[in-house]
Amino acid sequence: MEHILTERCKLTLLNEADFNELIPLYTNEDVRKYLGGVRTSNQALETLKQAMQANGEYNFTVRLNTDEAIGLLMVAPHHDAKDMEISYMFLPQYWGMGYAKETVQVMLNFCKSKLKLARVVSETQAANENSCRLLEALGYKIEEELERFEAQQRLYIYDFAEHFLKECETFFLATAADNAPAVRPFGAVMEHKGELYFSTASTKAVYNQLKANPQVQIVALKASTREWIRINGNAIEVYDLDIKQKMLDVCPVLLKHFNSRSCTPFALFKFTEMEVKFYP
Repeated sequence: MEHILTERCKLTLLNEADFNELIPLYTNEDVRKYLGGVRTSNQALETLKQAMQANGEYNFTVRLNTDEAIGLLMVAPHHDAKDMEISYMFLPQYWGMGYAKETVQVMLNFCKSKLKLARVVSETQAANENSCRLLEALGYKIEEELERFEAQQRLYIYDFAEHFLKECETFFLATAADNAPAVRPFGAVMEHKGELYFSTASTKAVYNQLKANPQVQIVALKASTREWIRINGNAIEVYDLDIKQKMLDVCPVLLKHFNSRSCTPFALFKFTEMEVKFYP
């Protein structure tokens, strides 16, 4: 991998020749305000060396097309070791120009297409309003608010399957019916705390098929790019009324069929043992 191009920037894997230009990211008070404070130049140099040598991490120097270094993008295991995290730092003189949004968007595409990740997270201090706005503008959702490093943190999640299915608007759910496949279109889908949910009515045949055999497959095609997704997994019914309410809030179109979370026919299912694959 030589580099990744955006409209105005070039992302290259971190190398030793970048160090001097990137050290100010660690020594600048504005950059480090919500990142644990400033480091000395020697500490910054050591951190960059470790990042370049780390296994299972992808650290990119962000350069303008005119070649000056303006920031650093990192894809590395999150603190919980369950997910990969996208994090970023940019020099203050380049803030407010859209470079972070432009490059993090490309990094999301890299995580989905190249790393084949089902989701990524990003964590930032709740007090860092600019970072929170950026993540929300990119389509991240708050998964959790927690105390870490003596500060209130927000853990954001970006679920690639949920975003893709919503962009497609319609997806097709396949179940087994008397040893034969049965396929029908769905539209409502929700990610909640790392799990994917869909709903149906308990009066429909698909409900009985799901209860008899939870193995299902979802397929969706994005017409504009011909990219498509296939999800294999088990569909398990969920009875939690709070999660049902969340589904109604996220997908208000369901209110045409279910007038409340406790509506008797309202059946909610979540995917377990999911296998997600994207195809170009």
